[in-house]
Amino acid sequence: MRWSRRVAAVVASAVLAFVAVPAVAQAAPISPRECSAELYQGDRRLGPEVLPRTGSVGFQLFGYSRTGWHSQADFLGKFYDSTANSWRYPPQDGYVLKFDGTPLKWEQTLVRGQRIDRYGSEYGAFLAPEGLPY
Repeated sequence: MRWSRRVAAVVASAVLAFVAVPAVAQAAPISPRECSAELYQGDRRLGPEVLPRTGSVGFQLFGYSRTGWHSQADFLGKFYDSTANSWRYPPQDGYVLKFDGTPLKWEQTLVRGQRIDRYGSEYGAFLAPEGLPY
């Protein structure tokens, strides 16, 4: 009797060990060249939780600090207008200013096949030759 109980226990344990247990749902791992779909701190204003670490965007983000070394609350308080539901942009679109207060801008002719970076939202109009620091 004892022997049969032990065998039954071993068989039951073996069966349980090989039965498929449903996996806990979790996001698929992302490439280091991609950003995550999840938001940082659950706040759309702060962008994706995980930012690219490699590729052209990862290269541009080297040394990046999401809130410029401000606390999240200080950053949003200073740069986000909750009433207007919009960002507070710097004067002259954030360009470096010359001594007379006008933006330092220049025109550059792109050669055929030259790659450019576009900044801003999907409507972004700020273009620069690829790799130019900003």
